[in-house]
Amino acid sequence: MKDSELILKSLYTSPFFSPFSLDERFQLSKLGEIYRYKAGDIIFTIEHNGNHFFLVHSGRLKLRLKSRQTKEYGKGEIFGEIAIFTDNHRTGTIKALDDVELIAFDKEKIFNPNCLQESTILKLVTGLTKIIIGYFYADQSISSEEMAKIGESHSVEFKESMNLDIKIFNCKIVQTLCAFMNLSGGTILIGVKDNGEIVGINNSIQKVDEFIRIIVLLINERLGDYFSSMVHFGIEEVSNRIVVRIECDPSSSPVFYKDKNKFGEDEEQFIIRTGTLNNTLAKTSDIIKYVQGNFKN
Repeated sequence: MKDSELILKSLYTSPFFSPFSLDERFQLSKLGEIYRYKAGDIIFTIEHNGNHFFLVHSGRLKLRLKSRQTKEYGKGEIFGEIAIFTDNHRTGTIKALDDVELIAFDKEKIFNPNCLQESTILKLVTGLTKIIIGYFYADQSISSEEMAKIGESHSVEFKESMNLDIKIFNCKIVQTLCAFMNLSGGTILIGVKDNGEIVGINNSIQKVDEFIRIIVLLINERLGDYFSSMVHFGIEEVSNRIVVRIECDPSSSPVFYKDKNKFGEDEEQFIIRTGTLNNTLAKTSDIIKYVQGNFKN
């Protein structure tokens, strides 16, 4: 695949660029450059200036901040956006965990009205700012209304409604909780569309109580009894609509999701959060790398 085709494919599939029109993504593809790194390579450190932000086309990377906190990035995710708004150095060091392909965008081009329309530049600034705001709020308790405005992220997921009778839907909620626990915790808001619109739920309190019992039973069954104590449920009124808020704490040890394979045999899945998606690590070597990098106990 040619580099130009690869860039365009990434722009079409990345959740970050979903608000952009096809024409806008095509124009952006002309400004992107492919950077390739080997596993173990350093992409940048805190000593580097921030002239670019990056979109991950393939592979995984790990960011280590000055505070020693870490965060992983995978396909479709954005990183490096903070420094392009300032003249300061980077906020941490980022390293390739696998062979990676990155799409780099130079701030001198993407913020230049001669290269992009002002409406496209505004969309970029808005999207990148939302990511930064998400970091700012990561360790703070914010309202569901504010969370809906910021949007889905590595620690926030929206569900439009409850489905008491559809087990696969409720299992997906538990899978998301598992992924959150394997990262830094997170929040699920039920009664909020993917675009952040608060629609509320059309269920009685009795139905909500029943839904919570179903989720707790599934957590006990699929993750283990211990982990249900790490999940917290709340019912809130937001914009005159009822929203169910499910929060979970980060785990100090790896959490595995128990399921049946196609032969009906028990199996354990290791699920992680990559951007706004849940991903199952299939290779034992990948699981070991993730555990070594994210769990200290």
